Amino acid sequence: MTKIVMPGDILRAREAIEMIPEVDLGPPIEVPPIPPEADPKNISKDERQWLVVEIKRIAKERNALILAHNYEPPDVQDVAHFIGDSIHLAKVGRDSDADVLAEASVLFMNEILAVMKKPHQTVLAPSLKALCSLATHANVNKILDWKHAHPEKSYKLRKHLHGR
Repeated sequence: MTKIVMPGDILRAREAIEMIPEVDLGPPIEVPPIPPEADPKNISKDERQWLVVEIKRIAKERNALILAHNYEPPDVQDVAHFIGDSIHLAKVGRDSDADVLAEASVLFMNEILAVMKKPHQTVLAPSLKALCSLATHANVNKILDWKHAHPEKSYKLRKHLHGR
């Protein structure tokens, strides 16, 4: 009998890979179009240069660290202090003494950084609409059920994240 997989089910990696041909992953999340005023083609070179200088000035003035995921467009990466993948950016933010951490990435990465940050730090998310297709399909109740069923693993994760 074939196992029925529901949205939000948590599977072991091997099991998930074996089931890919059988699972309807549904349509990908809708990516909103870039508004004309934000399309790099519609911003003059002078204005883009001014924006880069102004963002860097404000970042210095506010003691802000700008983090950009490696999938961000070049204009965003040009003003970032660090560019990388999710794990790298989380570590850089966690280890920083900046007062403000601005992370251009999917929203859940800003949320993770907010858990890892130092008490004096503020995390800014450039867009509250920057959703991750994997995170949007997560089922909170299944995750909580797993945490309750495996408290020893959940504890190890908390200990690792918080150093306690």
